[in-house]
Amino acid sequence: MICFKIFIALTIAVWAVPLGGKGQNLVFNGSFDEPNVCTEYEAKCAPAAWFYVYATGPGWGYKPKINSSPYAIQLFSARKKDNTRSFWQTMLSQPVVPGQEYLIEVDVSAENGGPNMNDIGIVLTRKMYFAIYAEYKLPEKYISFADARVTKLNNGWYRLSKTCSFTDTMRVLVIGNFSPKSNAQLLKERKNKDGYIVTNIDNLSLMRVAQSGSKTSAGATIINSGIKDSLYKITDRHRGLYELANRKTVIPVENATPQKNANSLADTLVIPDVAFAFDSYQLIDRPLLVQQLQSVLRGRISKVLVEGFTDAKGSASYNDTLSTKRAGTVAALLTTEFPLVKYLTESRGSGISTKYDDDSKNRRVEIIIYKLQE
Repeated sequence: MICFKIFIALTIAVWAVPLGGKGQNLVFNGSFDEPNVCTEYEAKCAPAAWFYVYATGPGWGYKPKINSSPYAIQLFSARKKDNTRSFWQTMLSQPVVPGQEYLIEVDVSAENGGPNMNDIGIVLTRKMYFAIYAEYKLPEKYISFADARVTKLNNGWYRLSKTCSFTDTMRVLVIGNFSPKSNAQLLKERKNKDGYIVTNIDNLSLMRVAQSGSKTSAGATIINSGIKDSLYKITDRHRGLYELANRKTVIPVENATPQKNANSLADTLVIPDVAFAFDSYQLIDRPLLVQQLQSVLRGRISKVLVEGFTDAKGSASYNDTLSTKRAGTVAALLTTEFPLVKYLTESRGSGISTKYDDDSKNRRVEIIIYKLQE
């Protein structure tokens, strides 16, 4: 049985207040010192709020006690074995403002001498790219540190600093080696006989700087705690993300509570538990769901949120994982079957629900379709 309901929703955009001089860091956990203990391996294998774009194996790339700090991250800037590189990604506390000048700083070192400024760069995008153990397609444009200001620190570390601006309101930051040169070419140029180049990264920051002639005094940037809480909550670092590889699905989303607004409407499609195999996140009747969605995925859609729930049977961690996977399965169907919402779809698992007395209603996936009024 499919249930529909309509409610009023408010989409809140959070922007920074103008700043004088340096602003607050837009990068959550930019020092990488807050670890995330993954549920699969019970290991501190990643910094909270950060995710692999490519990884060579569980736990690789997050190292304690380097650069005189609790933790730092490592990148395969080039690897001969399988012609891959590793990247890390996160969401900023707010989108960058087009035309605004920003200061980027990061501490780097290299295990085999260096560092080489060409081994590190940054890209800002709109969506997170979950493709673990899959080759990451390098973008044509990126922020290079080849021309950065270099400050020598202790123990072979250097601080890179540069200013830049952006042309769009993007909020996903990816860091790694974006050089268009092949790995083989990079290794040959460095006369590297180890077959890989490792770059250590620490203390990454992205901050607004005052516009020329601005008289605005320094102030605090507004931090979107909903985004931060959502990023920190994700603990499936390996198997869970692997299943989302190459799907256009974003897991971290704002935990905003729908509020009233006359200019925004939302349709909610509730998928009951019978749409899934027992204790599974595999859809039983995919064609039927596609048919049901065709009637609601119309009009001026601004966002689609897929949210998974379970009943109270089983542990909280198990149900968090199951609800996330069910939501991810439905989101993957949406982005595959409906080009209209391919880049508007977000998903999250909210775990145990006690909203209804009937547990069969608590086991559900909700598809919330935000539409602008005609």
